[in-house]
Amino acid sequence: MDFLIHSLIGLHLARLPALAGVPLGARLLLCLAASNAPDLDRFLLLPLRENLLPVGTAGPLHSLPGAALLGAVLAAIARPLVEPRYRRAVSLLAAAGLGLHLLGDALSVERLPLFWPFSSHRFGVAWVAGRDAWLGLLLAVPLLHGFFADLWPRGRVHLPSPRPGAVLLVALYLAVCAAAKARVLQATWLHHQGGPEIEEVQAYPLGLGPFLWTTLARTEDRLWHRSVVSVLGTITPAGTFPTGDADPRVQIALQTAAGAEFHRSARAPFLARATEIEEDGSFEVALGDLRLGDPRSDRLPWVLWMRIGPDFSPRAWAIGAARIEGGRPPSDPH
Repeated sequence: MDFLIHSLIGLHLARLPALAGVPLGARLLLCLAASNAPDLDRFLLLPLRENLLPVGTAGPLHSLPGAALLGAVLAAIARPLVEPRYRRAVSLLAAAGLGLHLLGDALSVERLPLFWPFSSHRFGVAWVAGRDAWLGLLLAVPLLHGFFADLWPRGRVHLPSPRPGAVLLVALYLAVCAAAKARVLQATWLHHQGGPEIEEVQAYPLGLGPFLWTTLARTEDRLWHRSVVSVLGTITPAGTFPTGDADPRVQIALQTAAGAEFHRSARAPFLARATEIEEDGSFEVALGDLRLGDPRSDRLPWVLWMRIGPDFSPRAWAIGAARIEGGRPPSDPH
């Protein structure tokens, strides 16, 4: 999820009665920091990302060990800012902010490496988009209503008292998103009946709210069929892409350390590009993850490019954005 939604969750945490005795500035600083701290790995650890977790925006600080480390740092920073009787509550609040950040990202299209560095497997349900205006509105309206309602009689700025209605509205919205995802998955299965046998279908929210989704259907002929599906069941095809499962060049690339790590992290891996074998026996392969693509764009982030030498060892590799063309031979990622 984006910075705005995480910050709104932090503001809701700062309204909890358990912190009523903590100075307002310290409360806001702690809650906003805890609600956004895991996203530091997008910037501070960027030079190391390719070697740590090659696929996706969520990095090491989006793991349980990473969150525990951040919690300890935040608790240490907050310790001199609050009275001793509030230190336990502040530590629990920091843990809640970090936990809600991970939960929010797991509910979105991001998949989290929760058990890194012990495992690079990623977890997530993809019920909401990374930037969901409806969810932001549901979080912001109770804050604004409480702020202006309490400001009018008191005449000064402060954090309004928490109201449980926001939690119920968000829970209801998430339930609607989960039901919409089940609906588009079923529509995609039905749409592909009569063709090659479907082995797997995935769905990811597209744009604002649960109205449009990207679906990926993998068939027995080793192709991904990407579509844009509305919650009403209308389907617009958005290209076909080879999985690369049967391509020996892909199999060689997946035997390398970088290729194996990429394949473990990717949710919908496909062959973005492969060159012919050169005279010296070397070739290039580019692998992507369709889960991270937008059917309205021909650019795909987090594509792994590798140059394999004649001894089948990687001579060079890099991760970056690539241009893809559905329904055509894999295109050049450079």
